[in-house]
Amino acid sequence: MKTRISHITIFCLILGAACTKIEPENTSQAKPVVEGYLAANHIISLKVTNEALFSTADTSRVINGLLVTVMDGTNTYNLSQDANGYYTLPSLKVNKSLTYQLSFNYNSQPVSAATVIPPAPENYTASDSTIVIVPFNSSTFTGVQPTFPNPITLTWSNPDESYYIVVVKNIETNPVPINTSTDVERTFIFRSNPVQNNTYEIRARQFQYYGRHWVILYRINAEYAALYDNNGNSSLNIKTPYTNVTNGLGIFTGINADTVVVRVKNK
Repeated sequence: MKTRISHITIFCLILGAACTKIEPENTSQAKPVVEGYLAANHIISLKVTNEALFSTADTSRVINGLLVTVMDGTNTYNLSQDANGYYTLPSLKVNKSLTYQLSFNYNSQPVSAATVIPPAPENYTASDSTIVIVPFNSSTFTGVQPTFPNPITLTWSNPDESYYIVVVKNIETNPVPINTSTDVERTFIFRSNPVQNNTYEIRARQFQYYGRHWVILYRINAEYAALYDNNGNSSLNIKTPYTNVTNGLGIFTGINADTVVVRVKNK
């Protein structure tokens, strides 16, 4: 069974876990950091913060009062800033296959970025809509691990080897944990790294709660996938993360998605 949900909300929730923010090398002037994820059939909403520099104790904070415009190839739109600091355009929803161009000025420098909204995933299916996992307690294992069922296989069409990410989120109000141990850290959301194939397996042991789960397939652009490839930083090797923003940092990218529902049962 398929359903339509707020794909952009879930995408933004998992972004922080997927891509670690790296402070760049010290410069004389901080750059703006753009966080813009344009989802098909959703309104335009993005955030612009300041760059945290090593030489200061500042943490990143929202930059207010910018004149931010977005052009879709035909029309130019001025974004307004909401109470949460996001620059938005509530009257317009993003259209697939269009190219969007972002622009604003910051510290007398023109800042710009562009992205295309990819088509939605095609022929997205799951090998099963339910999976049965017997409850267990990991703190009482005596050497015999629980037996898990076969994975659920997700498939879709990908003739051009586009990038995809799979995100799984439990949507129950009061979900029941599968592992009943009290010393286990659990999460309601898990996701894959970007893949360029047309299949992905969700292993039973990845689920941590019973009930309904959204299994969202995001089609993403290469600029977002590059964030994962550029994440090999350490305290001895600190580098500026990938960006597609001219005279700035961060990411301005388009996404599209489709969703199936998988139910995890205990019998």
